[in-house]
Amino acid sequence: MEPYRIEFTIANDSKHQGDIEAVACHQGKVYSGADDGIIKVWNETDLSYVTEVKAHESLVYALAVIGDSLYSACNDGTIKIWRLPSLEPGPTLTSHQEAVRRIRAMPSGDVISGDECGMMQVWSGENAKRGYEPIGEEIWDLVVDSEGFVYTARDRDISVWLLSEQSSFTQNKATFPGRAPMTIVNDNVYYMTRDGRTVEAVGTAKNKYAKIATMKGHNQIVNCMTHTDKYLFTAGWDNHVRVWDLQTHKCYANVDAGVYINAMESNADGSAVFAGGANSLLVKITPVKK
Repeated sequence: MEPYRIEFTIANDSKHQGDIEAVACHQGKVYSGADDGIIKVWNETDLSYVTEVKAHESLVYALAVIGDSLYSACNDGTIKIWRLPSLEPGPTLTSHQEAVRRIRAMPSGDVISGDECGMMQVWSGENAKRGYEPIGEEIWDLVVDSEGFVYTARDRDISVWLLSEQSSFTQNKATFPGRAPMTIVNDNVYYMTRDGRTVEAVGTAKNKYAKIATMKGHNQIVNCMTHTDKYLFTAGWDNHVRVWDLQTHKCYANVDAGVYINAMESNADGSAVFAGGANSLLVKITPVKK
């Protein structure tokens, strides 16, 4: 077994004021967003401080690097675009009326966002392309598969949607029990069961949602997940980051972060995962080299 460990933690004098809610990686830099409305930038190598920007007046719910831009979403419903690597501010996107919880890239090259009233908005570059009527529940997470089907979740069900290209309507293609968070790896959807402690995996729409695996290990609710080519990472209220082998679907490693985790992101080559959470914690987790 090749266990994982916490290799670096950010210095106390550079920390956010409040919990970290979102993490993103891009070209050797790590971006963190927190309850203080600030985006901080860290060197991926050792988590040394680089710079920061006051992004929003209240907490940063989500970060996503899409193309050469960093998108940040706030609980006031705004999305801001930041040019990378300079963090020069771009436009503020204002179509949402409620807190935006997730931003994702789509296979078409567009960007999609989801909010707490259940509205989805598709963006073409910096322009609102089409808004979709609320789906009946808050969107805590959303992912998009290779064919463009959108999966949304709160804490009761995973819903699969086909978005109309001519109107603001959505067509529900499937619903199955589950909750956020979610991710898609190799045409499999990984998500949490309704109790928030067990990972389920099914095929995507083109694989007719065939059951793949059930992965048990957490004893409290999972808040976030990310993946590399070989491993799935899950973390949440039990303070532990669990590493799952995507071939065997067995728990491969378990790292105690010491506090609860809200957000994780792997870097481009899969050599490290960055986890952020309570008390401004941000850590770099890497495999132990033999």
